[in-house]
Amino acid sequence: MVELKACFEAVDRNLRSKFTLQVLLKVEILNKEVSKI
Repeated sequence: MVELKACFEAVDRNLRSKFTLQVLLKVEILNKEVSKI
């Protein structure tokens, strides 16, 4: 059970970091678009 929980936590961290990276990329793209105007 403990191993399974650790596995879930690792997956959760991975998903969260990927989600965070995607958000940061979108923000950067938006900033570039805004600075063009």
